[in-house]
Amino acid sequence: KKSPVGQKLLSFCVAPMLLLLLCVLPLLVQGFYIDDFTSTPAFELSQSEIGTATASQTAAEAGNAAIAGGEREVSAIIVDLQGGVGKTNIDITSGAALLSVNVGTNGAASIVWDGQDSSSTVNYNGINPPLDLTLRGFGQGLFTNVLSDLDVPFKLTFFSGSSAESSAFSMVVPGTSQLINLDIFFANFTGNADPTRVTALRVDIGPTNAVDFRLGAIQTSPDIICGDGIVSGSEECDDGNTLDTDMCSNNCILAKCGDGVRNGLEECDDGNTADSDGCTKCIRDVCGDGKINAEGLETCDDGNTISGDGCSSKCQIEFCGDSVRQPLLEECDYFTEDKCDRTCRKKRKTTTTRRTTTRYTTRYTTPYSAPTVPRNQPLYPYDNKQPVFWYNPYNQL
Repeated sequence: KKSPVGQKLLSFCVAPMLLLLLCVLPLLVQGFYIDDFTSTPAFELSQSEIGTATASQTAAEAGNAAIAGGEREVSAIIVDLQGGVGKTNIDITSGAALLSVNVGTNGAASIVWDGQDSSSTVNYNGINPPLDLTLRGFGQGLFTNVLSDLDVPFKLTFFSGSSAESSAFSMVVPGTSQLINLDIFFANFTGNADPTRVTALRVDIGPTNAVDFRLGAIQTSPDIICGDGIVSGSEECDDGNTLDTDMCSNNCILAKCGDGVRNGLEECDDGNTADSDGCTKCIRDVCGDGKINAEGLETCDDGNTISGDGCSSKCQIEFCGDSVRQPLLEECDYFTEDKCDRTCRKKRKTTTTRRTTTRYTTRYTTPYSAPTVPRNQPLYPYDNKQPVFWYNPYNQL
């Protein structure tokens, strides 16, 4: 019979060992490739008429590639030609399967892993012994990456002994210029196949037209735990914590400007990369930075905070009557000063000079015969007397 002291000592020693084992065991579990898509030399298959071209390649033929079941069977398919000669082309090289479908062609492709049978027909019991995609319970799905310039249907199916025992994952890969990492969890598959007993797998791409599609290596992966310090699956980083304000976010995606989370040296992050909306390239927009804030907080920004130059120190357009005198442009301000006109110039006293016109004529008994003389000049009578100033209504000089 064990003493209480011995039982306590055993518990004290065993508990930490079990905890350590539970922590370390997942790290010792290694994933494996369904296909690493290497081929030496490069594998190429083309189809230029309606129908299917199929070719198989063993792991040895591909330069000891990592291929589930030891062989991959590739098919290039043309569903129909849309007026003219077209082509569906598949290349396997440098860790990717590349599908190219010409303009005017509705094409597709499939890749099958079902053991070394050299047949285009799926052998649902071809991989023997079966694969355990769950890695004895430590795996939660498959991982790959895709890239396409147009939207393309994509389907991944695995089988457990027959066509009736299948589970499939389907999606439309969006057209984009950036590589998309895919964690395909077993929970997202639909069907009744057993992921611990997989005897065949198949990938279908398309049908589609005028597209370039890239499928990266397909592999199993241990549980993806963000914050465990191990980069796995679709994780871009894993810094061993779940902080969201450092350079690796709490979902293990590399932090970047525009992700909506302020981190690192960022002054702000409004979730976009638009300029002049208050946060430009994750730097706060301020008056005097030379960029007009598009949110309406600024009506001008001349790159300084000096008033009186047309754009005030608060980045508002200056104008006559805005209650602020602009020394370089205004003599006064119409809004605050009485003796200021509407152009912000000081009102000046003006003098109106009235011009008096004196008219000259001479005395005649018959005014109608008075001679006409230049305006404002005196008329001298014929007797050479002094000029006589006389208003002559008949001769408006």
